[in-house]
Amino acid sequence: MIGSEGTIGSRLVEKLREKGYQVWGCDIIRKKAPNYTMADITHYETLERIFADIQPKIVFHLAAEVSRETCEHWPTVSVETNVMGTLNVLLLCTKYSARVVYSGTSEEYGDAFKYGKVDEDTPIGNPQGIYALTKYMAETLVEFFHRTRGLSGIVVRLFMCYGREKPTGYRSAVTQFIESARLGETIFVHKGTKRQWSYIDDTVEGLIKAAQYRLDDHGCYETFLLGRSETWEMIDIAKKIRSIVNSKSRIEEIDVPKGITPVKLANFDKSKRLLNWEAKITFDKGIRMEIEWAKKNSPLRDSSSPDLQ
Repeated sequence: MIGSEGTIGSRLVEKLREKGYQVWGCDIIRKKAPNYTMADITHYETLERIFADIQPKIVFHLAAEVSRETCEHWPTVSVETNVMGTLNVLLLCTKYSARVVYSGTSEEYGDAFKYGKVDEDTPIGNPQGIYALTKYMAETLVEFFHRTRGLSGIVVRLFMCYGREKPTGYRSAVTQFIESARLGETIFVHKGTKRQWSYIDDTVEGLIKAAQYRLDDHGCYETFLLGRSETWEMIDIAKKIRSIVNSKSRIEEIDVPKGITPVKLANFDKSKRLLNWEAKITFDKGIRMEIEWAKKNSPLRDSSSPDLQ
């Protein structure tokens, strides 16, 4: 598991171990733990030692620079991590005959959303930022290695995953809404935005099923979208969170900044048909679970941020 200490990675490790799988994690975080090694995906040599020791059958590649703001301010960091880092992972997966499960993003579709719901066959549109560009560049590397070197690759484009997000690092709009409501601060909502949110446990289950898809086919390459069909306007989400938290927060709609796609909707039928997977946790249930989780695990910050998704 590359990127094992991130929000999705850490939950995926937990779920895989609960199912009885032997899991090794690596990330750039320094810590001491069983079956864990600190590594930087931009350094080929450090990764190769891990591959040589473990001889993995499946590699979940979740490591990336995910902050759009960071990617715009330091595009070289984004390219080095998201593209060059992925190249290192693919070289090693090819060398050690491991299947890679690459974690892509809905952001890759760019302005294709303006034509309606997207699916796996929708042509990728013009990227709206460096983050989206580098993630799609990395995805094209996966396809290239499959086509030219026989890599078994599964690309999973994640749509609006939320839940169990740590106080530092990437934080979804849902998590920011919850925090602002708990603090009684203004909840900032981008005007006219609409999303399909999937609770993290559903997303993780989808990743596991994607990894298992035609596992005996070493020449397999497939793309899946993971998300929940249930659609919400972000203003309604803010109101719902405020109500559940019983907050006095004011809700303020603000203009959508450059680089943010107002409406992101997708069709997830392929994952249901081929993986026998669909997101089952309703947003109403998931948001209540997340609010309770946040109260127990996420200390409140001192100031708010309108950096929403």
